[in-house]
Amino acid sequence: MRIPRLTALIPAVAAAVALAVGPAGSAASVLGGGPSVAHASAGGHCLPSGTCIQVTTQGANHFINVTGTPGNDNIQFKTITAFGNNNLPDIGVNGFDTGISEFGQTYITANGLGGNDTISLAGLNSSFRGVYTKATLISGRGNSTLIAANSASGTNVLVAGPGQNLLLARNGRADTVQGAGHDTAQVDKIDKVTGVTKFLP
Repeated sequence: MRIPRLTALIPAVAAAVALAVGPAGSAASVLGGGPSVAHASAGGHCLPSGTCIQVTTQGANHFINVTGTPGNDNIQFKTITAFGNNNLPDIGVNGFDTGISEFGQTYITANGLGGNDTISLAGLNSSFRGVYTKATLISGRGNSTLIAANSASGTNVLVAGPGQNLLLARNGRADTVQGAGHDTAQVDKIDKVTGVTKFLP
């Protein structure tokens, strides 16, 4: 009697998995879904560290969303060198090629969640303005470091969670820096700063 029940259960489980995974083996429903470009799957790509990257495109706009873990994360955005004369460098995250070329209409969001995180855009600094359009870096509870770079629009947003955080936004652009009350920052005079108790020269 147990075998028929198990046999009847298998198709239902398979259907549920297919619904969760989505078409063509994507993990759309698990990581938020959305269209993909280049190296990222429809639902995103998770690194061995647990950091997950989702890349979507809407018209001419590209969105790179990175989510850390509840533990300590090191999220580094860096240029990935292009090959060939007709290609621009891509934006990379911890060595993962997002497939999004620099100097496009690109919006970056990185959320470290909890833990003592480092989230840095410094690897995208360039002598040319406009490697990306805008970035929002967010840390959760912990002692984290958030590092801005020279975006095209000059509207980087650094948001610190509870803890003693270091917010580095000395990049000559008009950034928004939001501390949580016990944070240290290095900023430009044109930045909008709140919740910071100590400033580095």
